[in-house]
Amino acid sequence: MQDWDPDIAELDLDDFEKNGLQQYRNYTRAFQRKRAERIGEDADLVEFDLATFETDLEAIASSGASGAVLSGIAIADDLLLDMFKREKRERLQVDSLLGPLGPLGDFNKRLKVAALVSLIDADDLVFFDELRKIRNGIAHSRRPHSPSSAQIEQLIEAAPHWLEAFETDESLVVENPERHTEAILKASIVMHLSKLAWRSILGPLAQEAQVPISMLLEKPPPIFKQISKVGGVITRRLLKIRPR
Repeated sequence: MQDWDPDIAELDLDDFEKNGLQQYRNYTRAFQRKRAERIGEDADLVEFDLATFETDLEAIASSGASGAVLSGIAIADDLLLDMFKREKRERLQVDSLLGPLGPLGDFNKRLKVAALVSLIDADDLVFFDELRKIRNGIAHSRRPHSPSSAQIEQLIEAAPHWLEAFETDESLVVENPERHTEAILKASIVMHLSKLAWRSILGPLAQEAQVPISMLLEKPPPIFKQISKVGGVITRRLLKIRPR
């Protein structure tokens, strides 16, 4: 066979054993791709109010920084709730888990568990956890205030990959101090919410079918494209950065 994946090629095994492992992996991938195609069809049947989601993102884009933070967490919490409610594991009583006294009874717990079971990735965990800390500071303050420059910088630099990807795709360069403006703050919230929205649909489906979510994105279903387009349009308007 001799055409091994890099990790298999590095194993301390003879060629016969490596060939067996590679063949098993190839068959597994083929079955997963078949399941991924069916999931793409199932995703289009999931109920998701795209118009309301777009309105929510538009409200974030037009609000002040503190309003964007508060709304961002509220929308993220709704998306996490929907994500867990779409779980279809046998005997899993989701409603009791999500109740006020349940193990998934608040945003912080829902966020951490979603990351633990790979419904969201580490980048989203870090971003929304930092956003949660800023939200708590605003919500518990005796006087309303906007996030400080230091908080905005910490949030954006904690999970900068969305901006780096956007720069690559759009041939843009975002440099300090532009990188830590209120517009970038709101754009980061919009983009992470867009990602959380499509993961709230595709994540549970991928878990149920036992396929990596990355495989679903090889041929993205329409709902992924629709949600991503909404977030991208609003983000481009917020950035207003000249092409390179």
